[in-house]
Amino acid sequence: MSKGDTKTITVEIDTLGSYNLFANKFVIGTPSVNKGYTKTNTEEIEALHRWLKFKEEDQGMDNYRPANTQSIQFLKIIDVPLFNDVVKDLHRAYKRKFIHSTNSDFVQNVFEYTISSLKRLLKCEEEGDLIWMDGPPGEKVYTYYRYSSGINQQGIELAIKRDDDIDNYIQYYRHVLSTLDGLDALINTAKIQDIADPVIEDISVDIAERVMKHFDFFQKKCPRRHRIILSETDFDKLIGWTISFYRNEFEVPEINEPIQKVDTNRTYVRLAFKYLFKVFYPSHTIYPDSLFTFYTKAFHEYRDEKKTDFIKVAKKQKVRELMKLER
Repeated sequence: MSKGDTKTITVEIDTLGSYNLFANKFVIGTPSVNKGYTKTNTEEIEALHRWLKFKEEDQGMDNYRPANTQSIQFLKIIDVPLFNDVVKDLHRAYKRKFIHSTNSDFVQNVFEYTISSLKRLLKCEEEGDLIWMDGPPGEKVYTYYRYSSGINQQGIELAIKRDDDIDNYIQYYRHVLSTLDGLDALINTAKIQDIADPVIEDISVDIAERVMKHFDFFQKKCPRRHRIILSETDFDKLIGWTISFYRNEFEVPEINEPIQKVDTNRTYVRLAFKYLFKVFYPSHTIYPDSLFTFYTKAFHEYRDEKKTDFIKVAKKQKVRELMKLER
């Protein structure tokens, strides 16, 4: 999740156990690595094909050809507060579906592959089996690491941003495993907070899940401009801010770096903010002032917009369809 990539939260909850929630994974030999398969060109996909081309053609890569590689994974970090919120929301959803389940059942069925993948990475790093491969000549975005899944086994390659440090990921993944191992404490804290601070109507259920479901279209192509609406980084920002806004009863989150570029018309964005509010508070007829403040602070381009324009924007069925809302 996104997160990354918390974004996989929209998958059926009882199938999440087969995903690593902290990596976008491209398996060699599957359609996902074929250049003509993906219709959307993201930063990751473009980097993936630069790396594959280099691995196929460079003489120094004889031992690391695609045929000797199992998968290429772009690693993710989800901010700790957001990750904790996602875990708590997933736990609520899981308990509603499997009412007799234990916390151990939840962790195993929702995070099984995530945990095994992270443990394997940490073990390889501790044993010195994680090697740095750099990247193709002139690569400015990603750098690559590699480890083998066993003797004479194909390698697994990991991509992180060049301006980041693999140690940040290692330390963060240790924290994730510790959090899941001590899930009882996190869940009990959530229950205490729910009792102490009741929210208006029933929005305590699945906040992160609903936000990511209804705002998912922001990471896709605008139906009018045919370009990705928000970059991956900006999408993650918007999701985190929005979850915080509703968890803290309309308190505008701290926004130090607003989103600079939005590749869609502002009518779609205005309506998305208003429609999402109605998802959580269908009986409210007046929008809180802080919703408009949040909107103008989140997007640099909208900083001088008038509140009347935001309130009076005409309804559009197309936006409801993009947000996966009922008619």
